[in-house]
Amino acid sequence: MLQLTAIPTELLQEIFSWTHPEYDLIQCQRLCKSMHRQLSNQQFLKTNFQRHLLDLVNASATHENLIDQTAVAASISAAERLQEMEHRWFKWSELYQQVFIKVKLRGTSELELALSGYKNGKIPSSIQHVGPQLRVLNLSNSSLQGEIPASIGALTGLQRLDLSHNLLEGVIPATIGHLRLLTHLDLSANRLSGRIPESIGNLSMLKMINASNNRLTGPLPNALFQDCSNLEAIQFEVNLLDGSIPHELIHATNLKTLDLRCNRLTGTLPAQAFTRLQCLESLDVSYNQLQGTIPTQLGPSCPELKHLNLSHNLLTGEIPLELWDAHQLRNVYLKQNQLYGELSGKIGNCTRLSALSVSNNSLSGKLPPALGECRELSHLMLSGNQFEGIIPKTWETLEHVGYFDLGGNPGLKSCEGLSQGSGWKFQEVVKTSNSRFPQFFAGLRGMWSKGFFRLRVL
Repeated sequence: MLQLTAIPTELLQEIFSWTHPEYDLIQCQRLCKSMHRQLSNQQFLKTNFQRHLLDLVNASATHENLIDQTAVAASISAAERLQEMEHRWFKWSELYQQVFIKVKLRGTSELELALSGYKNGKIPSSIQHVGPQLRVLNLSNSSLQGEIPASIGALTGLQRLDLSHNLLEGVIPATIGHLRLLTHLDLSANRLSGRIPESIGNLSMLKMINASNNRLTGPLPNALFQDCSNLEAIQFEVNLLDGSIPHELIHATNLKTLDLRCNRLTGTLPAQAFTRLQCLESLDVSYNQLQGTIPTQLGPSCPELKHLNLSHNLLTGEIPLELWDAHQLRNVYLKQNQLYGELSGKIGNCTRLSALSVSNNSLSGKLPPALGECRELSHLMLSGNQFEGIIPKTWETLEHVGYFDLGGNPGLKSCEGLSQGSGWKFQEVVKTSNSRFPQFFAGLRGMWSKGFFRLRVL
């Protein structure tokens, strides 16, 4: 039997030219002391592992130009081995992680590890060794667990960081404020808790921040809005945030989307802030505990506003006439508040309106005939108010309505002159929340019997 000590050093180095990061070959007891020292040398391990990885990368990248099927199969096999390594990368020691990242980043500044097949992994603290040349780090949908390491703040060249849809816990590290080149930050759909760090205000290049669907607590940090002129999207929906919406929001002059729904926010909507949000397209603060009135500035100051959801709050007062100056409105949800007054005829200015819900308020007066100008309307929910009178004849132009709810308005009595061929083509159709059949359906019964639409009492 040939003893390892009898083999020349150069030959042994060739035999052990690559030591796999998950196999401890250097602990072999039959190696002589000098060879053990040689194979224990970190530089030796790094050099040979890097050489092996480069061979795999080069082999996997050439199969498109190969004719020989055996060579093609070998190339595909190399690519599969590389992919398997990506799945197991987080299990290696720091030494091998550094080498793997270095090779992976060769000639590129983007790293998107394919970790979807790896379960129960953690982001190692050694992530800092990737270096400042990294621009994109995407570890989304990877079943990652544990905390976000503070060392992630060392990746100072990052422009995009996506850790969404994992099982990450703990707090957002304050060191994330060191990533001053960051434009996109997505931490959504995790189990993160604690407060949003004030250091996030250092990220003046941010265009999008999404930390929705977590367990974050505390107020929105004022610092986030101090130097935020680049921000286009703020998404903190479905958390446990409290406090008020900062007046510093006024500095987010390029903001298009603000989604804070399903939190515990209190106070009032910062009226003056909306005077500068001329790019705002979507505002959703539903399912909070906001009080006060709907700001009149929302209409004239936000001409691009398309989606407005203020439902399930404690808002009072009238729906401001100025709101209907936002002629681009598509969806308006104001249900489950304490609003009163009439529904203004100015609503007819919003001819592209698709959904209107003001259910469960204290609105009164007659239904506005001008709503008939909103010919793209498909969802109309006016139940649980104090509307009275008749359904205007002008509403017969609403040919796309698929869901229609006027229940809980006992003052409504009949339909005005709606006749066969009126164009009402309901699909879901008429719903009433009353325990008794309201009188106003008397006028609809005839239409139902003629097959204009189905009548459903829920």
